Amino acid sequence: MLESNFITDSPLKELRVRPHYKAFFDKGRRLEKVIKYILDNNKKRYEHEPTYQLIQKKYPHIPTALEVEQLLSDLKTNKEHSSDNIYQYWHQGNSPQKSLSKSNVAWHPVHKLSALSLEKYEGDKHIILDYDSIHDYINIPKWVVEKTVKMNRIPMLVDFIRTMLLFVNGGIWCDLTMVLFNKIPSYVYDHDLFYIVRGKQPADYKEFLYFDRGTFRWEEDYKVRSMNGFIRATKENILLGTILFKFLEVVEGEKDKACDLEYYVYFVIFDYLVRNDERFAKLYEQLSQYPSDILTHYLVVYCSKAYKDELYAKVKNEIPLQRIKLSTRFFEGTLAYECLKKEGY
Repeated sequence: MLESNFITDSPLKELRVRPHYKAFFDKGRRLEKVIKYILDNNKKRYEHEPTYQLIQKKYPHIPTALEVEQLLSDLKTNKEHSSDNIYQYWHQGNSPQKSLSKSNVAWHPVHKLSALSLEKYEGDKHIILDYDSIHDYINIPKWVVEKTVKMNRIPMLVDFIRTMLLFVNGGIWCDLTMVLFNKIPSYVYDHDLFYIVRGKQPADYKEFLYFDRGTFRWEEDYKVRSMNGFIRATKENILLGTILFKFLEVVEGEKDKACDLEYYVYFVIFDYLVRNDERFAKLYEQLSQYPSDILTHYLVVYCSKAYKDELYAKVKNEIPLQRIKLSTRFFEGTLAYECLKKEGY
């Protein structure tokens, strides 16, 4: 649970909130997005393909259960932790105050909103870790830290940490850009391994294409069809261990070339397993029935939409897991800002 002095002021007061009338002009930016969408053509559609082909040609092996179990023994510490914990992680410090005292990397108001939302709805299970405390939970291979830090790829290090943490201990991982608007949905616990995946193309899919064509696509050959900002896994889950094994194999195998790996290499590995392992194909099919990863970006995509109580109810009851980008534009009287305000932040 959070310390009493974790956050002294309302994070909403720290956000740059634009006047209501400017939301009208923000909607006009949609034309700019459409033009950019047309000019981009298919450039971003295939940018993940080289990493996928690399995996397919050099690292096609699907690890055995024995290999995964050996990996598990290397990562375990001598401490036991609850498999119900919900983890968040900030590399430089597990509170805004500690982060600032150790580095110049300050917490953004969105990070604070995220932490407060978990405390509000899941406080009895909520734990925030940093690089000082993570070692009580997992033994991180030394080469992983050295390589990712040398490449200045802290997000890649965090990808390793989130997967190792859940593989060893079980529980839920929640990025500090994910904001809860309700208790975590019960269906998250219906599977031994839960990721938020792409799912079916919605009726308003073009709005998401215009927002980020490089991420939100539905072509069959597209390789980034999941998100790892929210993961739930049972302790020592074999499928999560398989993902971790492949991730370690690819990054270690590339040695000094690892910096050339696609930023979304974790997602590409997940997609490779979905396409080449029946267990993952079945899992992906099951997970596709739940709200898509695009719906976790609903408030971001429609941030300048006029606030309505029924839209707030939709978020709260149907899609309570929302990713709020640090670059989100907030306007008085509009959906994203007023929903957060309604939550009391």
